[in-house]
Amino acid sequence: MPLNRATNVPDSSLQTPYVTLSGTVTSLGETLTTPARGASVPTSAKIGDLFFNTTLNEVQVYTSNGWAVSGTKPNPVTNITLTSAPVPFGGSPGVTIAWTPATTGLPASYYTVTSTPGGFTQTTTLNTATINGLAVVTSYTFTVSAVNDYGSSSTVSSSITPSTTPQPPTNVVGSQINNVSASVSWTAPSNNGGSPVTSYTVYSNPAGGTATTTGTSTTVSGLSAGTSYTFTVVASNANGSSQASNPSTAISTAYGSGGAITYSGGYYYHAFTATATFTPVINTTYQYLIVGGGGNGGGNGGGGGGGGGVVTGSVALTAGTGYTAVIGGNSTNSTFAGVTGYAGGQGDTRDYTNGSAKNSIGSGGGGGGAGAPASAVPGTSGSQGYNGGRGTGPSGYGTTNGDAGCRSAGAGGGGAGGVGSDAASNVCGNGGVGTSAYSTWGAATGIGHNVSGTYYFGGGGGGGTTNFPACDGSYASVVFSNGGYGGGYGSNDNPSNYPTGGYQNTGGGGAGGSTKLGGYGTGNSGVVIVRYAA
Repeated sequence: MPLNRATNVPDSSLQTPYVTLSGTVTSLGETLTTPARGASVPTSAKIGDLFFNTTLNEVQVYTSNGWAVSGTKPNPVTNITLTSAPVPFGGSPGVTIAWTPATTGLPASYYTVTSTPGGFTQTTTLNTATINGLAVVTSYTFTVSAVNDYGSSSTVSSSITPSTTPQPPTNVVGSQINNVSASVSWTAPSNNGGSPVTSYTVYSNPAGGTATTTGTSTTVSGLSAGTSYTFTVVASNANGSSQASNPSTAISTAYGSGGAITYSGGYYYHAFTATATFTPVINTTYQYLIVGGGGNGGGNGGGGGGGGGVVTGSVALTAGTGYTAVIGGNSTNSTFAGVTGYAGGQGDTRDYTNGSAKNSIGSGGGGGGAGAPASAVPGTSGSQGYNGGRGTGPSGYGTTNGDAGCRSAGAGGGGAGGVGSDAASNVCGNGGVGTSAYSTWGAATGIGHNVSGTYYFGGGGGGGTTNFPACDGSYASVVFSNGGYGGGYGSNDNPSNYPTGGYQNTGGGGAGGSTKLGGYGTGNSGVVIVRYAA
């Protein structure tokens, strides 16, 4: 229509409507620019630029994928890969889906992944997604759809049966090889989670030794001498690692088994307080300490028992061979690897001269103490102990008024480290002291008679006492005796004063018995200790 009229034309004469404009016309928007044209796209452009390609007769837009036909759906993805997600055994499996986005055409704005079966769906702008909550022993495929404003394109993956990490291994057993390594074996998991086990890793507790293998046994090195260890095993597959197995039974990094094992000052100690077997695991030289059983005390105011013999040395032992440590009791020997610790001699009963009993068995341990009368012969020393003492008192029975104990007392038994003392007219003899030459062995194992930190083995028993009226009708002022360190106490009317030896597993001699009660102390059991440097 006309936008104005001639100034000399009246309004009524115009047949066509018109609008009178005054001033400047205001722009209502940007001017639409026709896309550039050409037979080939420009070599330089920025995202969003348009171009009409006269060769292809289409409008193209510049994108992150380069020039693409405007208004089209994205091209499909390629190279879809499937892996089981690292879900612990017993959990619901999952699958991680990854793909390669198209590098041509309009890009996708996002991707949708859908499982078959199940219809589990996940949407993402990345090129990977994980779908969890799938069923075990079920085969799945996944459809990946690339989506933009103009449509979508889909690609179907291959199939996968999702799996989890394995169950833990079972039946883990550790066995010592030497003082810094151990052999560990186990049983493979009964369920691998649907994916083969690729390796096992063994861990020590305390930490320090690890090993990885594809088999079901291995050697763990890097352990510390003198340490108790347990071991756990972890199984791994493509999905990750299982939980740790139950720990093995504890082992010691020692060179042998048997007895109570301790480690001190660079040595292992195996202490046997009852008859048992020592089995070395390597061929080497082992040191031993053998203490025979203590001799029994003499009854009826008799002498104390001799201390068990103490012997030490070294011997080469063969790996895998059992060597019995025999622990002697009262008046019996202890033995190990063909070596004998002889028992102490038995104390003499009052008014008798039992020379053969008072002397140590096989000329080994300490001699037993003599009882009354004064003419009684004390026990002689053996190769592993000392003499017993001499008793005192009148000879014969019932010298006055039927008194069977007139001013008489028994002597102390010989110890492994000293002689038993003689009795006086009414004073019992003390037992001979045990040897402290092997105190470090006792300190390491806690076995032996501990006197202010020094350990004694094979003390003689104290002599027996009389507690009847003296020959003049008065009571004798008897001083009761002590056993030598490692031996039994002297006895009197109180039965608690003549227990079996006083100190267990020291080879101590038993105390002599009371005239009034007639009892006596039995010899103390011996001990065998094996040690070696680690």
